Amino acid sequence: MRPVLLDYDMSTVTIFWANEGSEYDVQWKKSTDVEWTHLSLKSSLMKKKNIEADTMYHFRVKAAGADSYDEPLEWTHPSVNAQPDAPTVVMEIMPNDVQLLSATVQWSGSSGPYEVQYLLMDGKSDWVTATSAANSTAIKKKNLPNHAVPYAFRWRSASMSIWSRAAGPILPPAPALALSRALAPTLVSSSGSSISSASLGGKVIGLYFSAHWCGPCRQFTPMLAQFYHTMKQLGKPFEVVFVSADRSQSDFDGYFRDMPWLAVPYASDEREEIEARHEIRGIPTFKILNAQGTIIDADARQRPMNAAQFDQWYARCYSS
Repeated sequence: MRPVLLDYDMSTVTIFWANEGSEYDVQWKKSTDVEWTHLSLKSSLMKKKNIEADTMYHFRVKAAGADSYDEPLEWTHPSVNAQPDAPTVVMEIMPNDVQLLSATVQWSGSSGPYEVQYLLMDGKSDWVTATSAANSTAIKKKNLPNHAVPYAFRWRSASMSIWSRAAGPILPPAPALALSRALAPTLVSSSGSSISSASLGGKVIGLYFSAHWCGPCRQFTPMLAQFYHTMKQLGKPFEVVFVSADRSQSDFDGYFRDMPWLAVPYASDEREEIEARHEIRGIPTFKILNAQGTIIDADARQRPMNAAQFDQWYARCYSS
């Protein structure tokens, strides 16, 4: 196994390698040194401090008990002063293929164009350029492989030789296979697209029981839509699934077409099954589920619609 560069700053460097053992023997030295410094680690990631600028270092690693080391990583540490901050990254499962991911990457820059790179942290891949000509300070990279392996991301402007700090390791969300049973295998968007419910993995899921004929529903829906848009703008992992109590397909179509979220198909058997399973006695009803389909908040309509409340829901959904 060969070390791979993850991140660096003025006086530190972070490397990692393939996670293929429970313990590792790591060695490092300056290129001009004869003797190696030895370390024993249980982690497959190491942050080395007190690195000197404009100096070449060698790093090598092997699983404990292995006979020999692979070729070392050779790293010349740059002279770093004002290094840009790491980007913020939101990873989501692609709507129609749970084996693929999208990553929304945002950063603070003053002059483009910008180059953005990503790294699949499998210990074998190298940094890959997602774009070298971004004129805004955000991109969305689609169709990244989802192998339950962390990713890292970094950026720089065309006028810079120094990369930003790296964002990572970022573990992508796991497909929410349980939602096929808790909701329906396939959901729909207001534009008519079909979305796999398993693609909602890693998200807070709002289950919204409503109908156009219901006056209180028509009052609550715009408030929920505003909250939904705000959470999306903040990069929060949030999705709402509408379960209609409308009296006909045409009523459903007319009501749903202005909604920004997903819905259980009106004609599906699951729609009435979900309503019965959740023992809906009145609408509007708004519940919070996690990716396993477990109810986290059965009366979410009574909560404040703000980021602090969302963060509480997320913590309850995904606390270990």
